Amino acid sequence: MNIFKFPMGEIHFKYDNTCPKIVVIDEIENVNDALITAALLVGYLGNEHPTKQVFLPYFPYARQDRQTSLQEPSSFFWLAERLFYDTDAQLYCFDLHNPVAAPFSCEIENITIDRAFQRFPGEYPLDMLIVPDHGAIGRCNLVRKHFKAMAIASKTRNVETGALTFGGISYPDDLPTGKHCWIVDDICDGGGTFIPIIKQLYEDGAKTVSLYVSHGGFTKGLQPLIDAGITSIVTTSSLKSAVNLAGDLVKIIPCKNLLEAHDE
Repeated sequence: MNIFKFPMGEIHFKYDNTCPKIVVIDEIENVNDALITAALLVGYLGNEHPTKQVFLPYFPYARQDRQTSLQEPSSFFWLAERLFYDTDAQLYCFDLHNPVAAPFSCEIENITIDRAFQRFPGEYPLDMLIVPDHGAIGRCNLVRKHFKAMAIASKTRNVETGALTFGGISYPDDLPTGKHCWIVDDICDGGGTFIPIIKQLYEDGAKTVSLYVSHGGFTKGLQPLIDAGITSIVTTSSLKSAVNLAGDLVKIIPCKNLLEAHDE
């Protein structure tokens, strides 16, 4: 399948018999282009074609899943219901920001975070799971079995300004002294959620602090995380911004491997 843009920016594609069983849209550079591409494919492929599955690991606008005021839209609901409603083709996503918020009227199936941990690089010790905030407890419970202990951080966000206030870390299982700690979340945008957690873990005696995120935006680069003391980062190939940073610090799980884990 050849997916391309016209000179004025419109997305188009040409289907042929070499199209794979499932079309994967990863290494996304432009989230709006990716969303339109997925919508066009799902609408087209439901029309008597053998390929009826599209995998869009990162669903743009998934974080805008509720209204915090009457002056703004609930973008995720609006887009999902209008672009992916009543289709014959199936859209898969990976680790949606709030999977319970996905409209039931849409053909969207969420592949959960535990699939990534089935393909997790084996060289990393997993001593303590760090939940970055209370909203991530459900997600982290899916991978809790891979760790020896768990701790929970807290934060508050000013809905008007977006400013974050770190509320500390509780250790119900054990202290992080001498342990290899992993913060686990769905998205890293600028890293503001994680930096105070990293610093606090080291103050509390952690040996190393690493980060797993399903979707690595890294909009402020890696330096803020490096300055805070991050040891390792693992993410997926969903976003090009993460793939471009692959190296000694950043390891990438290919999204096609998530599909293999999903089928097991």
